[in-house]
Amino acid sequence: MLELILITLSLLVLMAASCTDLKTREVPDWLNYGFLAAGLGIRTIYSFQEGWSTLLSGVLGLVVAFLLGSIFYLTHQWGGGDTKLLAGLGAMIGISYPFSPASLELGWFLLALLFVGALYGLVWMIVIFFQKKQQVSRHFRFLLGEYKGIHIASGGAAAFFAFASIPLPFLWPLVLFPLVLFYLFLFVESVEQTSFFKDVAISTLTEGDWLAEDIFIDGRRVVKSTTLGMKELTTLNRLKTEGRLKTVLIKEGLPFVPSFLLAYLLVKFGGEGVAIIWQGVWG
Repeated sequence: MLELILITLSLLVLMAASCTDLKTREVPDWLNYGFLAAGLGIRTIYSFQEGWSTLLSGVLGLVVAFLLGSIFYLTHQWGGGDTKLLAGLGAMIGISYPFSPASLELGWFLLALLFVGALYGLVWMIVIFFQKKQQVSRHFRFLLGEYKGIHIASGGAAAFFAFASIPLPFLWPLVLFPLVLFYLFLFVESVEQTSFFKDVAISTLTEGDWLAEDIFIDGRRVVKSTTLGMKELTTLNRLKTEGRLKTVLIKEGLPFVPSFLLAYLLVKFGGEGVAIIWQGVWG
């Protein structure tokens, strides 16, 4: 019964969070904190019946998920909302104690999230490419010139693997790898530069927004490029009040939460879970 409750609640929250992320590019704090509190609360209630290891499992999952999520947050890979959601999932999935193969479920989810997230992000960028084909293509050609040296080096690496694969046939799969990796990097960079940056009014900023460039006033840096917290927002609003700054350049990330849902379905139900969501969305 405990497992059924945790899975059902996780699915409901992930679906709600996915919808809000797709619409607003944000996940409300009340949803994330409520999810986290519910996970620990439910485990606390059941721990009276099933033992305190039930609660300990949730706490361990919360700590590990929060630490990993914080690394992604501090390296600007995603926002604070994603970190809070991952922490909530950590409490829900847990790390069972005493340790057993079942204790690895959170690890499997994180691996699935990396795989699904990369695929999801690539598909999303391909869609953007067809929406802004001319702009992305123009920037792609510009970056080819900017990274001419790396382009030549990638071609040289491809030629090396081509010659090396004559006596060593198992190297054939690596022949195109350097160039494909280089072009993929340029493609992602082109989509980001043409689609994910915009000037916004300071009054519309919220915690977790990504400041794309340092803010300088009178030659002095007052706010560095970072994920905005209360300290940075206070400084920016003060500059706005003083009439010294009206807008800032923000980098918008992908609505990444749907990949949490897909990864969770993949871990809990395998391919059947993903197929259910796919059929529900696309009919």
